[in-house]
Amino acid sequence: MKKPDLVILDANVVIDAHRENYWNPLIQGHKIHLPATVVREEVQYFDAGKNNKKGIQLKSLIDNGLIFEIAATLDDEKHLQRLVKPHFLQSFDPGEREALALLITNRYKDFLFCTGDRAAIKGLGVLGLSNRGISVEKLLEKIGIKKNLKNHFTENWLRQQLTQGFQERDLWGCQ
Repeated sequence: MKKPDLVILDANVVIDAHRENYWNPLIQGHKIHLPATVVREEVQYFDAGKNNKKGIQLKSLIDNGLIFEIAATLDDEKHLQRLVKPHFLQSFDPGEREALALLITNRYKDFLFCTGDRAAIKGLGVLGLSNRGISVEKLLEKIGIKKNLKNHFTENWLRQQLTQGFQERDLWGCQ
């Protein structure tokens, strides 16, 4: 049997997975990691429609080893700041910023990053990490699930943003 992917999820994926009922298959089929910022600040509940907000319970999943919380160090953050221009860095949400800071370290070199955010995906391209992005569509496909997803969670959209980010390396990167 194939080893599950090591995946860092962004908050927008966690929320959509809860809203669209693919969270449990996702955490059963992959080794899911969440940046500490996502766990503690960005993912508390989701809007289930008609003013119905539902809580997202992550603590028990973390405590039971079903998902994992990871945190970037101050040095990781400073390293990211040296690699991208400040204006571009500001376009990332805190969880995306933490995920990108983690991905550029050797500690997480085997991890993939899944987000539906255009700036964060372009960030992978700018940082030369295009091969580390994965779409929700591809994650679900790998565990045998075909689902109609919003455009920004599809493989085609991810590839377009990665290409654009790579093409804009000179504009946004500090290499």
